Amino acid sequence: MRIECYSWSDVSEQILEQAIALQNSAFEDMKGNFYQVDIPYKLVLAIDDNQVIGHVAVYLRDVYLDSFPETIGILSCVVVAHKYRGKGVAASLIKMAHAILKEHSVNFSILFAVSHAYYLSSGYIPMKNLTRFIENNEKKEFIYDGGMVCELGSQNWNVNILELNGEVV
Repeated sequence: MRIECYSWSDVSEQILEQAIALQNSAFEDMKGNFYQVDIPYKLVLAIDDNQVIGHVAVYLRDVYLDSFPETIGILSCVVVAHKYRGKGVAASLIKMAHAILKEHSVNFSILFAVSHAYYLSSGYIPMKNLTRFIENNEKKEFIYDGGMVCELGSQNWNVNILELNGEVV
């Protein structure tokens, strides 16, 4: 197995189809093309025997943290094929995603998870702040129980309001 990083323009049709199929298998209630809302900055993929067996989409997003502008990273669709779970694949994907974000001096990475347990070992902690975003062209805000943040730089996450300036990815 190997971990590879792709710019969007370098993703082949075959890789894209495999990534979407993997996501659809994991997120059955949200089937479709997960890249229709926003094109990721990078795709970090785990490949085994020329098959995508792990995926994370990495986004750079200009947001407001308590009214102060900041560029953060958003990790989306962290998925590992059932056969490969529990073998450190997700941790390897997240580690590479964090390295990409650090190259851009990003201080924070966030994600929205069904279960916190999977991400604690990668440095994520639950967010307790209000998150504002757009969904179906409507402004929304709430404290999402699955929101998590990882501090990548020297700044601490002492945020009351996260303004995503767009849709959740």
